[in-house]
Amino acid sequence: MSINKLLTSLYVNKHGVYYLRFRVSNKLSRFFKKEYISKSLFTKEKKIAKVKAMVYRSKYIELLQVSEWIDDKTLQLKVNEYMKDTLKVDCPDIEQEQPKQNDFTLKDAIVLYNKWYIKQGVAEKQYKMIQKRLDVAISYFGENKILKDLSTDDIEEYIDFLNTYPNPNKRPYKTMTFKQIVRLKNVPQQDFISPSTVIKYIKAFQQLENFLVDDGKLDRKISKRAKLPNVKDASRSPFTEDDLKTLYNKFNKMGDLGLLYYTFAYSGMRTSEFWKSKIGYEDGIYFFDLSYEGVELKTNSSKRKIPIHSKLIEKGIVYKLEELQEVYKQGYISEIFNRKLINLIKDSKNKVMYSFRHTVATHLKRADVDIDKISEILGHRYENTSMTKTVYTNGYSLKQLKEAIDCL
Repeated sequence: MSINKLLTSLYVNKHGVYYLRFRVSNKLSRFFKKEYISKSLFTKEKKIAKVKAMVYRSKYIELLQVSEWIDDKTLQLKVNEYMKDTLKVDCPDIEQEQPKQNDFTLKDAIVLYNKWYIKQGVAEKQYKMIQKRLDVAISYFGENKILKDLSTDDIEEYIDFLNTYPNPNKRPYKTMTFKQIVRLKNVPQQDFISPSTVIKYIKAFQQLENFLVDDGKLDRKISKRAKLPNVKDASRSPFTEDDLKTLYNKFNKMGDLGLLYYTFAYSGMRTSEFWKSKIGYEDGIYFFDLSYEGVELKTNSSKRKIPIHSKLIEKGIVYKLEELQEVYKQGYISEIFNRKLINLIKDSKNKVMYSFRHTVATHLKRADVDIDKISEILGHRYENTSMTKTVYTNGYSLKQLKEAIDCL
């Protein structure tokens, strides 16, 4: 707003002190509970008065602009903050209830974001494209996913998922639902979306995330910790032998928490899968069971049985799994690793906790383990598209997979 327009709101009282007075817009009157805003500027100097008035009015204009797209609870909160922090006046008659971040879901976020985004004057084609990319995110995480529960490794797993997601603009995927697509087996690699398109999906999610942080719905940018890939490097790097030696020395001093990290290093599980796994025992072999009825995983290929590495059995994971699942939360163990433990290694570029999956895959390949055995251990689609996998009926036996994983 220009200085000239502000001058129409400036007045002088009988003592020669300037004050600001302007009418509250009809859009905001029910939140301010008043028709006019009056504020003493505590100065008799016109130049100082104009500067103070500019601050008060510009912040009011910001409220007027965001009122077009934010929800009523958030708007009320912002009005309260304006009254208290900017105008320095009490507002006891205004409801002080804060919008709850604890139960704000991804669906709530998408609805709010779309409402704002469409008002930015973007082309309809661009709007629909962003909407489609966000639809994949909401289908992957689930529309009822609580935002505050999203972790670094959730984002890493989403990136990993996108790397094998078929191009939805190609046939036959064009006419399929998300659920139908993720149930597919043996999708040809040439049908996967390109690395540059993966980046575009992630950037769409980042834009949503930035919006939510600015709007107060998120207190942090989750993707920032995930070290999102760039166009030149759309993958995570595996840990080197020196990295593992350093990390294992630290794990040995961490008690049960160290055992938890060892589990990722010797199973290749996705981070979220640890808290969904159970201990199974068949044919004399202990395994992490991710195939039981009712387990909710991201893809059909993710349902599997992972034989437990001999080292983990020696360390007692068979008897401690349930306790570890109860004591430690995913967000905590991810944050400790990605913000602290990762600094122990010399070259941490493109390495996060999720890199253990890439490390397992790399080491098994170097040990000449069949690529499809690796795929079954990690819960990927089979690389050998001539094979048809049904979960543990026509797949490899536990004995075969146990021999493979013990190559680590």
